[in-house]
Amino acid sequence: MKDEFRGQAALLLTTVLLILVPELLVLTSCSSDTLPSHRPTSAMAIDGVASDWDEIPLHRVKEMEGLVVGVANDDNYLYLVARSSDLQLARRLRMLGIIVRASGAGGSDLRLSYHGSVALSDNLMRAGGGPGGGRMPLAFETGEGKGLAMPGMIEVEQGGAVTRYAENRPEGPAAGSDVAGDVYCYEFRLPLDALFPESVLQGGVAGQRVQLEIQGGKMSREMRQQLIMLRNSRGNMGGGGGGREGGKGGGPGGPGSAGGQGNEPRKLKTTIKLS
Repeated sequence: MKDEFRGQAALLLTTVLLILVPELLVLTSCSSDTLPSHRPTSAMAIDGVASDWDEIPLHRVKEMEGLVVGVANDDNYLYLVARSSDLQLARRLRMLGIIVRASGAGGSDLRLSYHGSVALSDNLMRAGGGPGGGRMPLAFETGEGKGLAMPGMIEVEQGGAVTRYAENRPEGPAAGSDVAGDVYCYEFRLPLDALFPESVLQGGVAGQRVQLEIQGGKMSREMRQQLIMLRNSRGNMGGGGGGREGGKGGGPGGPGSAGGQGNEPRKLKTTIKLS
């Protein structure tokens, strides 16, 4: 009887480990100084669908509280993902955007700015209330033709030139985002030929290092000026979305910008070692 009980217990323990261990491998804590990159086993679609990352480890890093991040690369591109279940953070990222900066040895710096997809924006608009929940995104941080940043667009800066593109374009720099259940997923694709000279790429990218900075939900000086202008334009109109102190108008506006984990900006500086 004891031997039979032990056998059943061992079988149960083995089953539990088989279920849990893959999850432990996929989601790990990691030093913010370096993040390992992994080779994808299939094509990476930049659409905000998280299934492309099922076999690639995601990491928790202290600077990106509320987000888990992952890095992958092939011979042509560097891929990034950031995922969160924090609704307040997703609203802030929609309003203030995510900025990704990358540089490699001998290449140019590349910067992408992104406020999320139309589908994600619509989802957050339907949720209503809260910081960014019912507001249009603020302006891109830099670039010509400053104005309201449109969902579904990315701004790319390289060598002093600034260009705007549709988000999930088939080639070159791209971004995509979506929500499934309560998980908000943001993906980015950066071309390696923008980060390294041809002589480096010809020798293979494995072992090469990329200096990476991810900044999410930070309000720039231009954005603050826009908010001041928007508030002043409202004048004495009652209601609306409330201000920094939460607002006292008669409308259904959300809470002010203070308070809540999702209202803090995120910034990560790290080194990526390509595989």
